[in-house]
This record gives sequence, C-alpha cells and structure tokens, in this order.
Amino acid sequence: AADDGRREVRVYSRPDDGDDAWVCHATGILTPEPTAVPEGLIGAWPASGSVPVEVEGFYERMADAGYAYGPAFQGLRSVWRDGDDLLAEVALPEAAGSRDGYGIHPALLDAALHPALLLDWDGEQQDDGKVWLPFTWNRVGLWAAGADTVRVRVSPGEHDATERELRLLVTDAAGTNVLSVGSVTLRPADVGQLKSARDDDGLFTVRWTPLPLPATATEDGSDSGDEAPWAVVAPVEAGGDGLAAAERVLSLVQEFLAAPQPAESRLLLVTRGAVATEDDSDSDIDPAAASVWGLVRSAQSEHPGRFVLVDTDADDLPLAALRYAVEELDEPQLALRDGTLLIPRLVRATGGPAVGSPGERAWRLETSGTGTLEGVAPVVCPELVEPLAPGQVRLEVRAAGINFRDVLVSLGMVPGQTGLGGEGAGVVTEVGPDVTHLAVGDQVMGVLGGSFGPVAVADTRMVA
Repeated sequence: AADDGRREVRVYSRPDDGDDAWVCHATGILTPEPTAVPEGLIGAWPASGSVPVEVEGFYERMADAGYAYGPAFQGLRSVWRDGDDLLAEVALPEAAGSRDGYGIHPALLDAALHPALLLDWDGEQQDDGKVWLPFTWNRVGLWAAGADTVRVRVSPGEHDATERELRLLVTDAAGTNVLSVGSVTLRPADVGQLKSARDDDGLFTVRWTPLPLPATATEDGSDSGDEAPWAVVAPVEAGGDGLAAAERVLSLVQEFLAAPQPAESRLLLVTRGAVATEDDSDSDIDPAAASVWGLVRSAQSEHPGRFVLVDTDADDLPLAALRYAVEELDEPQLALRDGTLLIPRLVRATGGPAVGSPGERAWRLETSGTGTLEGVAPVVCPELVEPLAPGQVRLEVRAAGINFRDVLVSLGMVPGQTGLGGEGAGVVTEVGPDVTHLAVGDQVMGVLGGSFGPVAVADTRMVA
C-alpha cells in the first residue's frame, strides 16, 4: 500500500491453454476512505409519477444492435422512466449460478447497467453500428453482499459523441444500499471489431514447423541382418492426372495391406508438390500429388501406423531422420524442404483477410450455388428470430459439426440438396409453446438444421 493507504488493482486474463501472455484488462485504485453514503431508494416503488417502459423482447432487440447477452446475463425484469432517470428491477438469472462468494454477482452487476441502453441521450442515434461499453468507474462503494434481486436507479450525466457518463445506485427490495457508483463513463466500440476479436480466438491454421532432431537421428538409418524393413519406400509419380495417380496409389495401398508384411512395417509414399509449406506458394501445388495425400490420409485413419506421407523437393531422402520421426515421434506426415524436415502443426491464425458476419443476430453460412467453396458466405436469416412453433427451441450455437455432405453441397455435387450444417451443440435461449422438458440455459446437442451460424432453431425431438 502507498503512504495514504491506497492500493493499485489490476485484472489480467489469458486462455486456458496458457500459451498466450497475460493480458491486462483493467486497472484501478482501492482507497481506505469510504465514499459518501447515498440516501438509497426509500419511499414508494416505483417512484410516484414514473412511467412504465416496455421490456418485452428487450434482449432480442439489443442482440440485433450488437449486445448479445447470454442467458446468464439476461436479468432485467422491469423498467420505469422517472424524468431523465430510469428505474429498474433486476434479478440474478438461474443460469448465472449461485450468488455465494461474491460481494455482488458479476452477472447481476452487468444487468444493473442494462437500463442505460434505454436512456434518451438527447435523441442521439442508437443504431449506429457501435456498442457503448463501460470504460471507467469512479467512486464505487459496496454496501451489502449476497443480493440476488435489486432495484436500480440510472441517472444520465454529461455526454457527447465519444463519451457518455451515468450514475448508478443499487438497493435491495427494502431500499437499503447495495452498491453505488459516482460515475460510469461509457465509450463506443465498433461491432465489427468486437466480433472479429471474438472470432479470431477460435480460428486456427496449419503451419509447417521444423522438426528438431537429436544427433543420433543423422546416423545410418538402413536396416541390418534379416530384420524386416522399417519401411517400404514408394516414390509416387503423379504425372498431372489426379484420378489416374489416385487409382495407382489405391492399388498400391491395397496390395501392401494384403501382402504378408510384418505388422510393424510401413509403406512410405514419397511425393513432390503435394503440400505448400511456409516458403511455398499455392501455385507450386501439384493437384495430382495433392489428391494422393487426400487418399492416403483416409487410409492412415483406417490403418494407423501403416502409412507415412513424405513430400520432398530433393532426390535423396534422409532415411535416418525419417525413421526417427516415424518410429520415435509417430509422425505420419512430413515435408522435406532444403534438407530440413517439417511437420504440420495447428496454430492460432493471425492477420490475413477474414469473412465477417453480416452485422445481424440471425445469420448462417449458405452456398451461392457457384459450385466452389468461395461461394460459401454468411447470409441473413430473419426467420431464425421469428416466434417459435410448438415443440421448438432457439439455441445459441457453440459448436457445429462439418460433414462430407456439407462439402458436396458446397461444391454443387448433390442436385436438389441445399443447406449447410446438420448437427451442433449450444445453449437454449428460448423455448416454444408446449416445451416442458427443456429450459432456458440448458446445454443440448443434436440435429440442427443450418447450424453454421450463431443462432439455430431445433425440433426438441432431435436434441438432448
């Protein structure tokens, strides 16, 4: 602590995998002297003369504007307008978990700010493609802990195109103070930037990285005596005809599996130009050789440990290094570039062009019918937010499965069939009439038509 008793506070985070550096999200000062005690919300509730504000469909409208609150944060229950101020009742949603262990539950505190989205900022445009987020908090006082239902008064302060200021007072149902904030400063953020930051976190790409080898791996890798060969080396001459090359390799693979080879023996297929590594360009790819890799990868999944793929730019192979990579490290796919062995690894994708969402809450990936993967693009689907029919639920999609059918439909190879994404998992955000076995906040998985998007509507008989 400093001489005056003040302490600096910082909030950091990093992904669960721990590969990234810690990122500082917030800094603050904790003071020993208390803030002035507010009067609380004593008297009639809501205040005499206040006017009710319609909140039906509030979170759906906010999602369309860029504020996509999940079930754990949808705590706003009622709102009244009292002059320039807004009064509100906020409850901790069941999906947010227990209030125990918190001074004030983060989801409850977040929901206490939601009425600010209904303030009239002198008629300023609200749907300008920006979201207003808390940037600074001043004179924050916590007066009671453990609340799960609160009353809120939000008072607007000074504002312009770059900042909005408001005051916040939170009490319990008896009007006793729970939390007070002298001022919260809001600043605008671009919706597209926020979505890109969120989406990039789950975007990965394949990177070919050098394989570190011990000194012993450079020794002679030939077999000795009557031992079975560790691998049968089979150079593949693709010759520009992908179908013919795939047929020849398929016959070779089938013959190798049918031969009385020892179980530990492998077929090592050597290609040229089948994959693009870091220093290669897409123009260097030989489609016929690439088709061989696609075929043999399927064989690798069906017969683990029996097939190895090596793409090379040289005539001589470092057999000792290859044997070490295959037998000791169990690497099934390798590339040889300028004498260096490379292996494929999945890494986070950074930079480069990205396809953004349409800026609407309800969209999904669809094909334009061009017969290429470049024709797959996000399409607005307003039907996804229409009222639910009996037996339906609306989901926030968290994961979707891609199947071979999706590839065929995208390439226009299945006449009469449309629609991408047939299965997925997510969280229930709304239930239709007569649905009793599922509730908002439930995690489900199953058959979801059009699952390549943030929102999906499912038949309850097809999810669990």
